Amino acid sequence: LYILDLNTGKTNILQLSKESLERLEIFFYSNDDLFIKYNVKTNEKIEESEYLDIWNGNSRYLYPSTFKQKYKLEYKAFVYKYITNTLHELNRTRDYDYQFINLPNHILAYNPFKFQDFTSTSPKIQYDLLDINNLTTIRSITDRNTSGFIASNNGNYVIYPIDETKWEVLNIKTKEYTTIDCDKSTNVTPVWSSDSKHIFYAFKNKLMRFDLSDKKQVAILDSKTDARITFSNKNRLNNKAAATIDTQNPILVTIKNNNNTWIYKIDKNKSQIIIDSKGNDLSRIYSHLGNLTTKNLSTIVYTEENYNLPISIKVFNQGKISTLLESDMPKHLYADRKKETITFKDKFEKELKGTLYYPNNFDKNKKYPMVVYIYGEENTDTKEFILPTTLNSIGFNIPLLNDNGYFVYYVQSYVSDQGVGISAVESVTSGVNAILQKEQAIDNQKLGLIGHSFGAYKASFIATQTNMFSAIISGAGAHDIIVGNMYRYNLHRNKLNWFIVEKGQYQFKQTYAQNPQKYLDNSPILHAHKVKTPILLWTGLKDENVPWENTRNMYAALKRYQISTIALFYKNIDHAIMPNQSLEDNDLTFRVMDWFDYFLKDNKKIDWINKGIDPNNYTWNLLDNF
Repeated sequence: LYILDLNTGKTNILQLSKESLERLEIFFYSNDDLFIKYNVKTNEKIEESEYLDIWNGNSRYLYPSTFKQKYKLEYKAFVYKYITNTLHELNRTRDYDYQFINLPNHILAYNPFKFQDFTSTSPKIQYDLLDINNLTTIRSITDRNTSGFIASNNGNYVIYPIDETKWEVLNIKTKEYTTIDCDKSTNVTPVWSSDSKHIFYAFKNKLMRFDLSDKKQVAILDSKTDARITFSNKNRLNNKAAATIDTQNPILVTIKNNNNTWIYKIDKNKSQIIIDSKGNDLSRIYSHLGNLTTKNLSTIVYTEENYNLPISIKVFNQGKISTLLESDMPKHLYADRKKETITFKDKFEKELKGTLYYPNNFDKNKKYPMVVYIYGEENTDTKEFILPTTLNSIGFNIPLLNDNGYFVYYVQSYVSDQGVGISAVESVTSGVNAILQKEQAIDNQKLGLIGHSFGAYKASFIATQTNMFSAIISGAGAHDIIVGNMYRYNLHRNKLNWFIVEKGQYQFKQTYAQNPQKYLDNSPILHAHKVKTPILLWTGLKDENVPWENTRNMYAALKRYQISTIALFYKNIDHAIMPNQSLEDNDLTFRVMDWFDYFLKDNKKIDWINKGIDPNNYTWNLLDNF
């Protein structure tokens, strides 16, 4: 390893290993020391590696073999001291590893397997902050990621969580610590000031500042709403150094909830709203906002849009807002876009929302079919300007359906104690009944339902419990909640999948052994014999997130009971269609439109559907090997 001193032009050479290095990682400390770690392949073969993969019952890490010849590895880690030009080796093994932290003379040590029980997306890991000079442990925390330890720029302090509402600030030299109140559950990870004198963080919807000199916590901004708070002009550094805030210049803070976005300027402890979105969406450039802003915040470039307002580029300059660039799309193509959000309750008194998107050229004296879209409890009132296109990744596009004479109803659903499927039925049926009372132009005999992934699971289960809908489309869904979802290895996440069902999206909160009936009651494939509604199924044969066999098995169950169904299997598609897969994207979107047109608009001249569901005729797979 060659180390070039940019000040003197001198080069030092470190001899790391005579063998080739694998997984080499190099990080600079702020004092120019280096942390280095890598693996070395030995000559000792793992004899069975080309023909046998062994999964032990007590394993805490599982990864499918490639069945290529493998060799035992040696795990190396070093700290190079720049001033003394010395290399210090650290004892590193597969189950005792190190993670860099930009705190000179310190390193994080951890065992990646100690708490792994496959019950969560990210297992808890105990991180020990070690003093490299004597290898003593300064502080230990158990967290799900290394961002829990955040070092100050000057290397004198580190902050870390001790529970969900409290963090500690540790003085590295004196070993004294101070506890501060901080919401660990928010998106605002504590941020150091560049001069290491202050810490900024969130607590109870307030933006706080902690002063290390007097140990005082001061609220510098009260969002007065449950919102996402973002520091938009942090100094982002490479080398895993924590981003900081330059307190010599005003601080740019973005606050966003489901209804609005505010951009604040904080200068000398005074906060001021400089941009109010007034219900429009500014989020398209959130991650780049710091690069589109002058240091003194006199000028900010940003985008603005809404469902009925094309994207425009705005400029805030010296307190005034002007339009730099706007769309040349003719106004009549979007001016009459209409949507309405309602609040309703299901039979369990759960309050939910649904947003109705109106057909283009809406006439209140006409009746229109309605397509219901389902996923989760996310915001249904989109403020994104969506183009009516056939390139949609899941075959679903609100304005495209609106342009073709459909209402689209995006409805919230949640997970109750009865189970994710049962609560989805209650959410959707209650939501549909509520909107039918609100809007008389909806044809209640021509209702469709569509969902993808989590929403596809729900759409399939709803099909087994109600005849409210005349057509359903379910894409890439986990139709078999037990074998097809829980008891499997997830190749997309490279881990056992039961955490998703027990604690993730599906929120069963119990194992199958603890409550088998709940699983049986909420698994669509076990109720497939009850379905009366025609269902279009689709999946990608490269989907490792929700394996495509779920769709084939659901198709088999529906076919067993002679239910009108067609299944689409896309050769090159993963869990959703990628932007460069226009062939499949167009194909799926047109088939989705066809399915709804056939059953909701009585357009019976669609050949591929007629051939596929005609009970008085039969077909065979033209792609067979005969």
